[in-house]
Amino acid sequence: MRRAFIRERSSKEIAVPHIPENIVTALIALISVTAGAMLANALTARRSSDEKIWELRRTAYGIVLAKFVSVDRVLDNADQIISQDKKAGVVSPAAAKYYELLGRYSAEVRGLYADNYLVLSEEFIDLLEEFLRTLDNTDPALNVSEEYEIFAAAVRAARPKLLQQAKSELRLRVKRQPYQ
Repeated sequence: MRRAFIRERSSKEIAVPHIPENIVTALIALISVTAGAMLANALTARRSSDEKIWELRRTAYGIVLAKFVSVDRVLDNADQIISQDKKAGVVSPAAAKYYELLGRYSAEVRGLYADNYLVLSEEFIDLLEEFLRTLDNTDPALNVSEEYEIFAAAVRAARPKLLQQAKSELRLRVKRQPYQ
């Protein structure tokens, strides 16, 4: 009895409808095109977000470096007046204006650092923090001209390092994506 049941079951064939070959080909093509489009979209989206981040970083570097260039130019102009005041042992009104201007620039650099922190590279952040630590570690007993000398030396040391770091990252970016 048992054998008869098994034979009866296995002897029946399951009817599979015949699907025309052109429909199968069309379905395979549709699936392939859809999968390809999804993959291309994912890659484009990733590249697009990477490009946006890079553009933000490049802009931030430009802003920070432009501020350092401005500070350096003011330092060049201030050097002569401040050295004359130092020899005379006084602070002239012109030197006082430079001290005030440089104080504002210092605050602006700190603001740019804070505003752009999320898009700056770790290496660029390290260089900026080194600059800010130099400014923060000054002795409160120093007179204004001594503070000026520390500030000027810090700016003149940090600016070329920051510029070199930004350029090295730009070269790295160009090497990775030569089609741009």
